Amino acid sequence: AIVDLSDVCGDYDIYTSRMIEERVEVKEGDILIIHTGYHHFGWDMPTANEVRYMVMHPGPDREFADWAKAKQLRWIGVDCGSADHPMNTIIRDWMPRQARQAEKVFKKKYGMPLADYFDDSKYQLMHLEMFPFSIIHAECLGGEIDLLLYTVGFASLRRLVDTDPATCHATLATNVVGFNQV
Repeated sequence: AIVDLSDVCGDYDIYTSRMIEERVEVKEGDILIIHTGYHHFGWDMPTANEVRYMVMHPGPDREFADWAKAKQLRWIGVDCGSADHPMNTIIRDWMPRQARQAEKVFKKKYGMPLADYFDDSKYQLMHLEMFPFSIIHAECLGGEIDLLLYTVGFASLRRLVDTDPATCHATLATNVVGFNQV
């Protein structure tokens, strides 16, 4: 399933399973590609902004992780710097100016301080909690991801050779005759 959240997710926002399921059907065992629009801030884009791409992008919280486990998703792909919310990683300590900005967003939008929202029990949950459930992710998807509509195919090389589970080949197909490879 491919979901476009670019019109509802901004700097430091949280995306939820509800936001996704309001836009696309996600079946048990699916691969989920989340389009936030933040690939436009990647280093290879004319609108590049490394801090916004790596530090300010939206991300999930515990609710999303629990939903992904319940759905037994196989892969999650994101077009931003991390599958985790950046303020739920070490980035919060490394980038204090942006952490203060995020603190204001969290108090206004979610009614609580950043440290309460992302307490230690949630730290890097997309990395630390999902892999034991065989839910892996691809980060920094970009290129012509805006053209994606419905079809994504992934061929994992892990079953062919003894490799890191992140090693894969991704083919992103559009509604145009033929397809683009990313």
